[in-house]
Amino acid sequence: MSTQPWQPLRFVHAATQLGFRPNSPKTITLIPQDANAQQAPDSIPFALQPVKSRLERRLDVPAIWKDAPWPWPFDPLNGPPLEPWHNHGCAAEPSGGIAFLGELRRAESRWGSCWQAHFDAFRTEGIYQIETAYGMTPPFVIDRDPYTKLVRDYLTYLHAQRCGVEIPGIRRAMDLEDAVRDTDGVWLPVGGGWYNAGDRRKWLSLTQQNLETCARIATDGHPDFRTTALDEMRWGNRYFHNMITPEGQVYEDVGGGDLREGYNYEQHWWMENHPGCIAAGFKQRIIRTTYNPWVQFLFVRTQAQAALVLPAEEGVRCRKLAERAWHYGRRRGHDDRTLFLAGELRAALELKLAGGDIDDTDIDVLADRLLGRQDHGDQGLSGYFMEKEGVDAYRSVAFPCDPAFALLRLCELRNQGDARSLAAAAAIGDYIDRFLLADAQSNPFGVTPYGIFINPPLPEHQTYRDAGRGRGVRTFIHPFNAQKMVHGTNGALMHHAALLTRAGRMFDRPEWLAASERLLQWSTGHNPAGLSLFTEVGFHHPVPMSSFVHQIPGAALNGFCGRPDDTPYVETSNIEEWNTQEVWDVPNYYATEAALNLQGDSRAPKTAPRTAPPA
Repeated sequence: MSTQPWQPLRFVHAATQLGFRPNSPKTITLIPQDANAQQAPDSIPFALQPVKSRLERRLDVPAIWKDAPWPWPFDPLNGPPLEPWHNHGCAAEPSGGIAFLGELRRAESRWGSCWQAHFDAFRTEGIYQIETAYGMTPPFVIDRDPYTKLVRDYLTYLHAQRCGVEIPGIRRAMDLEDAVRDTDGVWLPVGGGWYNAGDRRKWLSLTQQNLETCARIATDGHPDFRTTALDEMRWGNRYFHNMITPEGQVYEDVGGGDLREGYNYEQHWWMENHPGCIAAGFKQRIIRTTYNPWVQFLFVRTQAQAALVLPAEEGVRCRKLAERAWHYGRRRGHDDRTLFLAGELRAALELKLAGGDIDDTDIDVLADRLLGRQDHGDQGLSGYFMEKEGVDAYRSVAFPCDPAFALLRLCELRNQGDARSLAAAAAIGDYIDRFLLADAQSNPFGVTPYGIFINPPLPEHQTYRDAGRGRGVRTFIHPFNAQKMVHGTNGALMHHAALLTRAGRMFDRPEWLAASERLLQWSTGHNPAGLSLFTEVGFHHPVPMSSFVHQIPGAALNGFCGRPDDTPYVETSNIEEWNTQEVWDVPNYYATEAALNLQGDSRAPKTAPRTAPPA
């Protein structure tokens, strides 16, 4: 036998580890892992094959093994394939178990060289792998409804995040009867609810949207999931209903603790429209009583949605609390930032649908103000939203699509011929076509942009691509920001996916649905690291590390962040406890919304197909 093993060129074979619908866009990408891989030919054949078959390899098998009933079990990829590479299309009579033959072509991009192929035309259901002379992808399915797995895993994750009860195999019962107010030390019974991000903080800014997602599952999800979703809604509301005062103010969080040294709430609490990033470790269970307009109107929105799903008495209580919070929020007001404006409009729409006494004039005023925030430039990217008075573009770590979602909800609930509904439809079309998808062409994976920068900060230290009119755009968050916080973008991308699926269904735009699936494929393995960012999807993952909980099932990770040159990076070890591999509610509930919109013949909630906005 030869003692010199065959050494192939090293590539990551990146493809979704979740799977495809038969009519999904289907892509495989090879990413070189060393300089030698650049020696590969411009065209690399690939074989799509059922997992039960493999390309036969030239192996040095001992003679004594030749008559064995089993293949030689050692180093099965240690040699080039014997299968002849010909007929690089759909083989009329595929041999060796091969279902489809194709070619990956070399492509150059701002992220470097890669080899890529599309096999959209192959639609036969089954379990497959793709193999090249240099390796193979993990297995994936082609199935009419692969995304239901995301819904199931989300419910598993949410249950594991429950506070105030033992979750066997995850954590003991903790914080059963927290906590005390930060202003006067008075104890309040605010146990229950869900932790967020694997720690012991219970952020209302981030966890309330679980009610919205569970409400969707309860009405549109698989029948086997609906009772579980209702149970989770009740569990969450045990906490949320105790976080509103008799006057109607909704408290911000429990367990946020002190602020990091050198920071204060007034100047540093908000970072890229994401609150609470400067909270330090918690010394005791405290209720943060500061007023947060986003939390306030999110409470109205999610309680109004719960009112339509939970049984009579429970639903009535949800609606009454939503109305109390609405009136308090309207009296208290806010600083008119775009996130708060979008939140207020969405709250008004949901409360009106639930039977609240909301004046259409108030909705019209809010919608007009939000529509006025959209950029309509004729050079470069456009269609994105701006902050008040145009001081900067609207960007958000956790809620990037909320302005567009608020306008989409207006379209869903208004008559098609209504003037504002038509204006909102056009705004959504511009946001998707002239911003999200226009910039997604800048990389080989169809990744949508993190945001626009009117005056890009510290351009000498980090790269901004040209967005037109002297503005910059990045696919990932800028690392040299005011708070020096580099956050993963999985939450933002999954929010884009949710918007694309819901708007694509409503306006009959199949190209939007295809774009959303490319984002889901990115987060489930079709990325430069070849790693799934959902811990129970696929076979290869980063290390989802937390010092609070060893492992949380069904979790979604923060995902890729960007280097200063705006190329993707994800940590794969536990050397960095927080950042790209921290688990988080946000991408999980957005991905679940996208999955619900894509499954079977599902529709966006309370809507019907409409005339598509202008492309």
